Amino acid sequence: MLSKMIHGENLTLSLNGTIIAAAKSCSLKFDQSLLEVASPVSGADTMYVPTKHGWSISTDGLCATMAYMNSLLRNRTTKYTIAFCDSDLRMTFTGDCYIKSIAISGSIGKIVTYSIELQGSGVLSNNMQKLSLVKGRYDLVDNGAGSIALKQVNRTSNVRQFSLSRGRYLIKIVGDIGPCYILPPEQYSKILSEGVCSYVSKSSNKEFSLYTGYDFYIMFADYGQGSRAIANPIL
Repeated sequence: MLSKMIHGENLTLSLNGTIIAAAKSCSLKFDQSLLEVASPVSGADTMYVPTKHGWSISTDGLCATMAYMNSLLRNRTTKYTIAFCDSDLRMTFTGDCYIKSIAISGSIGKIVTYSIELQGSGVLSNNMQKLSLVKGRYDLVDNGAGSIALKQVNRTSNVRQFSLSRGRYLIKIVGDIGPCYILPPEQYSKILSEGVCSYVSKSSNKEFSLYTGYDFYIMFADYGQGSRAIANPIL
């Protein structure tokens, strides 16, 4: 089971498309502000509601060369595009950020190290760039009454899918696609084994919001062979 887990060495962090070299560790942090509110029913108990939220990324590593660090220092006010992903691009977080702090340290006989803290600006996108594929020329056919089937067709068409954990998301599909079907895990397994299953909901739009209390799959027919799905968490 451990082979299926993401290991630290498979995470990469890049600024404006350039991977931050020799990074030993990196972390992604989400935070939100809580506002204390008064309620006639809370009595002596303190109550809060969430207000603003944000994110930040920090990393540290070894300085193989000072050229890259110098370029960051010269461009401290630049807005950067950050990408935080695992090595096979199953999951990628992207967003805009600014450099909050840079620290460089060293001692006699030791390699110089650095640490960088990046403050996010705006939404952090959860970009599912790599979509799984049902091999062969297939389309999804809506049988009515909340049921779909895999149908083999004589044209360029593939069925793609990706999974998300339970939560609230804004989904955007880029490419030439058919309707999107939302399936629970057991129905996803059923359509792969039997070619037919029930779906929970359907969207004919390429952009839609979605909230579920369980892990789920999204399946759709890809007619253009170049689709990708973007799922932004709604906090």
